[in-house]
Amino acid sequence: MPQDPATSSRHSVVLLGYESLRTFEFGCAVEIFGLERPELNVDWYDFKVCGIESSTVDAVGGVSVTFEHGPEILDQADTIILPGWRDVNEQPPEALLNALKRAHQRNARICSICTGAFVLAAAGLLNGRAVTTHWHHSNLLSERYPNLRVSPTSIYIEDGNILTSAGSAAGLDMMLYVVRQDYGYRVANMVAQRLVIPAYRDGEQLQIISQELMATSQTKIAEVVDWVRERLSEPHSVESLAKQMDMTPRTFQRTFKNVLGLPVIEWLTRARIDRAKELLATTPSSVSHIAYHCGFNSESAFRHQFRKLVSQTPTEFRRHASTPTN
Repeated sequence: MPQDPATSSRHSVVLLGYESLRTFEFGCAVEIFGLERPELNVDWYDFKVCGIESSTVDAVGGVSVTFEHGPEILDQADTIILPGWRDVNEQPPEALLNALKRAHQRNARICSICTGAFVLAAAGLLNGRAVTTHWHHSNLLSERYPNLRVSPTSIYIEDGNILTSAGSAAGLDMMLYVVRQDYGYRVANMVAQRLVIPAYRDGEQLQIISQELMATSQTKIAEVVDWVRERLSEPHSVESLAKQMDMTPRTFQRTFKNVLGLPVIEWLTRARIDRAKELLATTPSSVSHIAYHCGFNSESAFRHQFRKLVSQTPTEFRRHASTPTN
């Protein structure tokens, strides 16, 4: 990412503000990038906020926000965060679209949360890309921009130097991913601990969007998912989990896939690999110990599944994850 040597050697993150600002998404970005974090012992981000229309705006919730900087600082940003957009049916200001285009041309990283994807699409930056947004708006995004590959299920997607995330809280997962890319797993995990949120959720983890299922079914599946994640070292099968849900295996399989979009065993394998990635990045435990701790019946089976899903060996992943790239 390009830097501005005249002002800072640190990676510059600029957060956008606009009239009718979405305060939750905005606050999440401030919390991730804007706080001083001396305990991390790294050269943290150079964080700024800019108003793209006015120096003071009225935000959602009856508050006003004043910005120290204007849109001119976007031309020096290494990473730009767009915290949603006020109205998916409103054409964004031309000055904003042009600034995003310039940033993209110089290879700045651009991240959108929730409906911010509509702004990036209006700027022509998502053409041909895999993207996501809140499931409620995914059909509209697909219809309006048919050359996009819209995933209504992923919580965030990285395609080149552009990242898009699903609704609201999924932006936290995307931004923690950015921190992991820049500083490695150790630092990202410390930030997550300060925020009291999960340190790692893969972007392919699915939004729960099944509108055909009753809320009670979703709640039951969510409960069994949480239960399994606390017991990944134990053996699990479709039959054992179906019994816990008081369902037949066939009904359980169908319900689980409708809610999470994956067959039970495929989800279980991914959950085990996700846990293994966290342990590889944050502990000195041996590969063999991690394999058994995550529920694999042999180290060779673990290595096979890890390489299949991550495209790296566990050792290669550990070496990369423990080394900051910033």
